[in-house]
Amino acid sequence: MPPTAVNKTTLKRINKEVADIQKAQKSGEMGDILLQPNETNMYQWTGWLPGPPGSPYEGGHYEIAIELPKDYPFTPPKLIWKTPIYHCNISMSTGSICLDTLKNNWSPALSIFKVMLSLSALLCEPNPDDPLVREIAMQFKKNRQEHDRIAAQWTKEKAANRETLARRQRFKDGLDQSFGTASTSGTSTPAAVASPRPAHALPVTTSSGRPVSGTSRVASSASVRTSSSASANAVDVIDLDDDDDVSSTATGTRSGSEARAGQRRRIDGGEDGSTQGRRVRSRLSENVHSAGGNDGTGLDGGNGLIVLD
Repeated sequence: MPPTAVNKTTLKRINKEVADIQKAQKSGEMGDILLQPNETNMYQWTGWLPGPPGSPYEGGHYEIAIELPKDYPFTPPKLIWKTPIYHCNISMSTGSICLDTLKNNWSPALSIFKVMLSLSALLCEPNPDDPLVREIAMQFKKNRQEHDRIAAQWTKEKAANRETLARRQRFKDGLDQSFGTASTSGTSTPAAVASPRPAHALPVTTSSGRPVSGTSRVASSASVRTSSSASANAVDVIDLDDDDDVSSTATGTRSGSEARAGQRRRIDGGEDGSTQGRRVRSRLSENVHSAGGNDGTGLDGGNGLIVLD
């Protein structure tokens, strides 16, 4: 796949995840999980993961640095665990994480949020058979109670201390401000993640593909309709070649006298000769008699039609 195509796919995917995450965070669907891309680099993210209830990590909050590759989502993201933690699958020195989801079990259908959920599950159920810290893995197998005691102590001292909680709160406050900006500007995508082709910049064309002058920028809410099943750049064509409405409007505005004059011309001669004229006269006569509007004057008082019986 050419690099340009990969970049467009990656950009589109990142924008979608940003919009989905912001919506979920505003509605509370993500709980205490926090996620946001860097203001100046959409490939650099920061996440905060709460310790799962019932685990030795409950009460703690853990900062995670996330780096998206240039061909994301075809390649898994790289994660670094920033907050110290006592866990056999997380390196105490480098912050590396041993998780199948980030290696052999990665799929482009997964998302950054789903990776965070996988990390939460890893805190609930460590995998001592594939450890990064062998000493902790052996302790987990042989003396689970002591393992949990030490892990809980680490949580209290390093993940639930005042400095860590204040750092997380500042990050959360920044999210709240970005949500307010997004709602004011009418977009769910932060400025750092630009759309490949904004809908409001799409040209308006006729059904034959001819560009219409003066419509190079049309408000998407009023003129451009995107299809949910089409690609991000596909829009419905605005048809400005329809002359039927114009002609019907002009016909509808003719006065009653002009319409009656046209009827008289068709009755007197008809476009196709005497046979057509007799057919028209017969239909007019039937209409008048059936409506009971003939008063002997030769005119239908309600419709102004000439009776030619």
